[in-house]
Amino acid sequence: MEARYYLNQNVLNAELGNNPSYVWRGIVQGLAALKAGARRKIGNGEGTMVWDVPWLPDVENGFISTLEHDQRTNVKVSNLMVAGEKRWDAELLYDVFCSRDAELIRRIPIPMGDNADSWYWMLDDKGVFTVKSCYRWIQGECSNDYSDMWKKLWAIKLPEKVTNFLWRLCKGCLPTNVALLSRHVDIDARYETIWEIFARIFQRSTRDQSVEIAMEAQIKEKDRRNRDEVGERIWKPPAAGWLKINIDVALFLNGNIGVGDVIRDENSRFVAARGKKIAGAWKAREAEAIGLKEALSWVIDRGYKQCVIETDSYALAAACNGRPGEALFGTIVMDCIQLLKHINQVLVVFIYRSANSVVHRLAKAAYFMSDAGSGMSLHLSSLIMY
Repeated sequence: MEARYYLNQNVLNAELGNNPSYVWRGIVQGLAALKAGARRKIGNGEGTMVWDVPWLPDVENGFISTLEHDQRTNVKVSNLMVAGEKRWDAELLYDVFCSRDAELIRRIPIPMGDNADSWYWMLDDKGVFTVKSCYRWIQGECSNDYSDMWKKLWAIKLPEKVTNFLWRLCKGCLPTNVALLSRHVDIDARYETIWEIFARIFQRSTRDQSVEIAMEAQIKEKDRRNRDEVGERIWKPPAAGWLKINIDVALFLNGNIGVGDVIRDENSRFVAARGKKIAGAWKAREAEAIGLKEALSWVIDRGYKQCVIETDSYALAAACNGRPGEALFGTIVMDCIQLLKHINQVLVVFIYRSANSVVHRLAKAAYFMSDAGSGMSLHLSSLIMY
């Protein structure tokens, strides 16, 4: 099939051709959906041409938008990296590409190993193509923001009838006057139903804000019922002979992230802390993984052997103890897993934000550092604990 329909080119650029078979006709019809989510995952960059395939992490357009000049033909992605180092040449990126392309490239993690370039499906959190995710995209529902929103909604621990009400509210399925009249139901439109009142309140908010309202209600309800409950929501010291490293990141509007790490021992005594600002407009999941990678490198340099690493990112803790996936998030997690092998005994566990408040403040304080990439180590007197 390759020799007949797309010889010497990528299948995503293939055309219907002359006298195509029924099978090939069906494949070509599905290519539009495939192109929407298929992205090249960068390893060493040797197998990807800069202008030929979609490799940018952008749902709308994965191709480089900067015009290709004659002197830039046949340029590999590896040419955009600093020679002998696993990082992008930032100066070159902003010289060659428009700001949109340069910022997107900087968001792509470069793995530590000499991995070959491959493909992943960016419309799925794990980077794996599924018929379900493709179907949802075709139906116009595969928005990353909305899919995250629905996951948050159904994860809220409220009575089922409440979450079902919120879902119907967001989907516009409530029997409001407008909805009933649109279905030719004979009603007295002079009066508002209770559904109408609720819908009018929520229509003033975005969908994400509606979910945030529900999540806030969940937190207040749980606090009311479990006001005296303690446990994983409170920081606890590690076992004898172990150290506990709390990590967190903060995302800044200027395109950088702040990383914070705090180490304490079995007696709850402060051992060390560090804050660092890193350039790159990362999404939340990728930023959390970058924070763990930075923390692991720091722990290895200090020679610690028995460590519990706590993060308030459930997705990160689950990925480190399971299957990272094929997406960009998985690329960073795989680097973290390789670093974990250099520590004798180590655990990566999830905790709630309330048990991670100290390091969260430290990550936000990284905003005031002068340069991205710079870091600071703190002494006990510099760290305010609550």
